[in-house]
Amino acid sequence: MANISLGLICAAVSVLFFGSNFIPTKVYKTGDGVFFQWVLCTGILLTGTVCFLIQCTMGASCPAFEPLAVLGGAIWCTGNMMVVPVVKTIGLSLGLVIWGSANLIMGWASGKFGFFGLKPESVPNPALNYVGVVVAICSLVLSVFIRPTVGRGEPEGDGEDELGFDSDDDKLEQALVPPGAADFGQGVINTDGGGDTRSVLSELEHVAEADQQELFLTKLPRWQQQIVGVTLSIVSGLLYGVNFDPPQYIVDHPADFPGAPKQPVELVFSHFVGIWMASTVYFLAYAVYMRNKPAVYPRVILPAIVSGVMWAIADICWFIANANLQFVVSFPLITMGPGIVGSLWGVFAFGEIRGTRNYLILASVFAVAATGSGLIIASKF
Repeated sequence: MANISLGLICAAVSVLFFGSNFIPTKVYKTGDGVFFQWVLCTGILLTGTVCFLIQCTMGASCPAFEPLAVLGGAIWCTGNMMVVPVVKTIGLSLGLVIWGSANLIMGWASGKFGFFGLKPESVPNPALNYVGVVVAICSLVLSVFIRPTVGRGEPEGDGEDELGFDSDDDKLEQALVPPGAADFGQGVINTDGGGDTRSVLSELEHVAEADQQELFLTKLPRWQQQIVGVTLSIVSGLLYGVNFDPPQYIVDHPADFPGAPKQPVELVFSHFVGIWMASTVYFLAYAVYMRNKPAVYPRVILPAIVSGVMWAIADICWFIANANLQFVVSFPLITMGPGIVGSLWGVFAFGEIRGTRNYLILASVFAVAATGSGLIIASKF
């Protein structure tokens, strides 16, 4: 019972931080996302290093470094690289639902059926677990009907394409540009006249040059963008869903990894090293592709680091939740929660979600998610 309580507490913390880690970057656009991801992953590695040092101090020895756990981190980073193309092609709302559902199903199924050599997991009441997973997916699908507002309360736009996919989600990134500032695509440039004109012009020139490097996917016909976006969403979600499998494989097969940690959380550092290494490789490849002129924006560095630290704390809690609740419980709980937390921030802090219709849908999402959570938790007893 104590283990279940600890797992539920960690799952709740994970949901809270995952749902809030976008806040430090709220007033900044991230462009093509490659530089932003690399800085964010640096924040993740820093947090993982602190976690490793704490484990070394509290334990008899430092946790062993496991290359297989590094692979798990690289898998997550690869999935995360697909997020910006997804948002640019089919929008944030639909992308979240698709990759969130794929993440939930793949992570749950990995534990339930023992994919990739994991030990199959069971719960005392499997029927409740099955129903809870279906209800959790329904809560994700229902959230796509929430239509945010931007700016000064003006609607995000009625522009939907012929298949009903929202194409204006990127406008949300401009919702909190402060008065006296102009959003030039990346970061916020002060236009009150109090700064160095040459530095402002230099930054404008740099932004204009970067904006010419338009994501090639946005030049495709709309129907092709939708196919690519949906495909990348599914692949991204599947990669998210299996990123814990390599560390869990180490824990499930101690005879094959002598001296390896016995608890998944002790593999956090190896996992986070994999995230940072993969992001660095992708950034270097991006710099080569951009002919050594990558879009780099200093204004987003500190917010991205903070966002990475918040994400890392959430992921560490997820490791603990996996160990105490099993994948079949932790994945449904944690994957459906952050969207609700983010929506609540949108309602109470940023004013992005307004209107009776949106409030009713959000209340329905919350009710469905709460029902799913209750069923999934009950399946453990």
